[in-house]
Amino acid sequence: MINLKRMGSIILIFMLSSCVTIGYDTYVKEIESTPILYDHLEYYKLEYADSNKDESYWAYRAILEGMLLGIKYDLVIRVLEEKEDNIIIDMENIKESIEMQLSTYISVWSDAIERHVRNEYSCVDFPTALAITIKENDRMDIFNKLNKLIDELKTRLTIYEMSKYPYTYELYAVIAQYVDLVEDPSGSLMSYSATISNLNSEFSKIKARAELEF
Repeated sequence: MINLKRMGSIILIFMLSSCVTIGYDTYVKEIESTPILYDHLEYYKLEYADSNKDESYWAYRAILEGMLLGIKYDLVIRVLEEKEDNIIIDMENIKESIEMQLSTYISVWSDAIERHVRNEYSCVDFPTALAITIKENDRMDIFNKLNKLIDELKTRLTIYEMSKYPYTYELYAVIAQYVDLVEDPSGSLMSYSATISNLNSEFSKIKARAELEF
């Protein structure tokens, strides 16, 4: 069983110390000593032992954050499969889950820029850091979980006639745009963040109308 409190403590300590470039060996020891991370050990050693800069830092961070993302998606999938909640509530939960992944991207993006400016010789640029994050998310089945989540939502949506629930379908269209941002983070950090903020506002406005359809 995954200890969420333990995982949260690890991430907090890790983030507080992230301004310091810790060596690859330190991350290996942390993975070795943390049961919930141990399954990633051999892969991590093979993939990042010969890192030229701080690739091992970004990989370790991606593994930690990927664990939490996976748990979050699994929980929402389970709730969706039970089909007990109103579909609007389900879409709100899905949006929050996706926003968690998008927040990870923004954090990596911002931190990588700062680290690279501070020390470009030992820190990778932000496209590299983001690519590592996406690669590790893919390896940890985060995208598969997200796709399963969306497939479950599509199945739920088919029981509602579009003519009678137009705003509910509009709400789904906003979620689809969120998914696009997960699958293709592009543009500048500022424009990407602004797009997420705009989608959040749009979701809230449409949600208020969609709720009246039930």
